Amino acid sequence: MNAIGPMIHMKDEKSLLDEICKIIVEIGGHRMAWVGSAENNKYKSVQPLAQNGFEEGYLEKAAISWSNKTAKGRGPTGTSIRTKRTVIGFDFLKDRKLLPWRDQAVKRGYRSSIALPLKSKDAVFGALMIYSSETGVFDKEEIKILEGLANDISFGIGVFRAKEAERKAEEQLVESYKYLGTINRKISILLDLERHIGKSRAKGLVIYILRLARNISGACTGMVYCLREDRSFHLVCYEGIDKTKLEKLERIKRKDFLFLRNLAREKVVVKGAMNKHMLARIDVGRKLTYFLALPLIQDKLLKGFIFLGFDDRVSMDSNEIDFFDVFAIHSSMALLNNKSFK
Repeated sequence: MNAIGPMIHMKDEKSLLDEICKIIVEIGGHRMAWVGSAENNKYKSVQPLAQNGFEEGYLEKAAISWSNKTAKGRGPTGTSIRTKRTVIGFDFLKDRKLLPWRDQAVKRGYRSSIALPLKSKDAVFGALMIYSSETGVFDKEEIKILEGLANDISFGIGVFRAKEAERKAEEQLVESYKYLGTINRKISILLDLERHIGKSRAKGLVIYILRLARNISGACTGMVYCLREDRSFHLVCYEGIDKTKLEKLERIKRKDFLFLRNLAREKVVVKGAMNKHMLARIDVGRKLTYFLALPLIQDKLLKGFIFLGFDDRVSMDSNEIDFFDVFAIHSSMALLNNKSFK
């Protein structure tokens, strides 16, 4: 049984292990073969990765472990993984270490077994188990052949896992570049905002900031409110709103909305689902599902806010929220220093 031949043509680890188990059963003439992974969970279970032959639910009932603290971890499989050596189960009818599996094994015609460790350098990551319908079949010559097969399997799995690790590393590198690109874009946005401070007229700066906020967030609608002397918030600028809905939106009070009270108290971006925040009163002429409210702060007091509404999203990740917290600070400096809200 040479595993190198089929190994060359396999596309992934599962295909390799399936083919190996099939060869062991169909060409080697054994009753059943399977490959298990040594898991580092509480039970230290051995998780089947592939099997072939007459199994009929045996592995599920076997509940094999490689822990020395349980009887099902002191059989051939668990012992092989712990000791890094080949372990033979000579006879299911007589061998005491096979007692936990005797009844189920006999029902399926298993009389003897062998467990061979699968190694990566000095570490064992699993085992190859083979079951025979006869005793005495695992002699020195057979053991030598099977240990060579186990080495081939270990090598093959190592190759596939190295390729998978390389693929994941490449994906992470691509994601890192994307993340850095996003960071650079955000820094550019903030620097661009700084360049507009003092260069734009009051109304023009408000419009610029609102459009910038909508563009980078993808919001379908946006509004900028300013706190006036009557302690109510007045609409200064808006986009993406049905003009027939403006009357109810032109002037709102802090007590009218919980998110406004949160803005005044926390002074950070408030986000959430429109329905959960009971924002049905904010009717812009389209169905909004999610919102962001960016506080505009001066002297630690809420002087206004930017409201962004979305009709196509239900959440926003922490990185995005962190950016909009910074964006809100820069917008506050730009608008309030520019006297845009006076």
